Amino acid sequence: MAQQRKHDPGRFCWVDLSTLDLDRARRFYTRVFDWGTIEVDSKGGPEYLMFAQDEMIVAGLSELDQELKSQGVPSTWNHYVCVEDADDCAARVTELGGRMVVPVMQVLSAGRLGFLQDPTGGALGIWEPGD
Repeated sequence: MAQQRKHDPGRFCWVDLSTLDLDRARRFYTRVFDWGTIEVDSKGGPEYLMFAQDEMIVAGLSELDQELKSQGVPSTWNHYVCVEDADDCAARVTELGGRMVVPVMQVLSAGRLGFLQDPTGGALGIWEPGD
């Protein structure tokens, strides 16, 4: 069983690809980096895969939803920083002149995530680990 590293708050802790073509991206990255894939039980939600190498989970992969595709959103690698409390972090973001472009939301029992945009336009994910 592949394992995932644990990270302290304030450190980058996860990366995943939101892609226009899940199967094509999976074939590409598994061949480029010799990664395996693990299917995640998304409980009826969008398909989500994890890339793994040497029994260690290294990244995630999902397909952009149709609405984002129709808006011309390109395939994008998303980077996440671990936080102790996603709601507190989101409040600090807005207090400091940023905004939450994706509000904090629950991701099954895995944790909670959101996406912020800083005052200069930079985007970044936040991740509050769950169980």
